[in-house]
Amino acid sequence: MEAHLPVMVSMGVSSGPARQVLVLVIDGPHKVEEVMQSVGPKLVGIVPAGLYFDVMPLPEGHKYLAAVRKSESQIFGARGKTKAWWRVWS
Repeated sequence: MEAHLPVMVSMGVSSGPARQVLVLVIDGPHKVEEVMQSVGPKLVGIVPAGLYFDVMPLPEGHKYLAAVRKSESQIFGARGKTKAWWRVWS
């Protein structure tokens, strides 16, 4: 599993400003309910009162996942082979 915290705009769904979204990459669509039941109560305990963001579970291979990963907003999970930003010379 991996988690990202990008700022997103829902074109055609919301006319409001961009919002912070917690994107959870899961093993498959059959695990959405299980993951949400596990994560939801934990978020209540750590997210300050008055702060709100959406939670979007995406199965591996979902069409939006490439764009989420490209946002470089990953906060949890294996990142694969990435080069450290300060190693521009190597």
